[in-house]
Amino acid sequence: MSRRPSPTAIIACSALFFSLTATGIAASRYVITSTSQIKPSVRLALVAKVKQEAFDETKEVVVQLNKTTLEMHKEIEEDQEIICKNPYTKVPVKWPDGAECR
Repeated sequence: MSRRPSPTAIIACSALFFSLTATGIAASRYVITSTSQIKPSVRLALVAKVKQEAFDETKEVVVQLNKTTLEMHKEIEEDQEIICKNPYTKVPVKWPDGAECR
């Protein structure tokens, strides 16, 4: 007793075979291997996009650094006020840069 595949199974397998073969041919034939294969306007758009993303990331870093710097300056000012208001030091504190307590 041998079982023969149904006509539907044969059609489905042949369709799968042809679709995979066509995909393989297209992938091997239309692979971009150099920038000369890309239209110049598309290359410019890609470069502009990359530059804009880099600019945005740099801008975020600068904003974060500015926030951190401001926080550090606030902490330094608070520390200076604490030192200047210290009741045990009657002598005005002079900082290394020559500034006196406010």
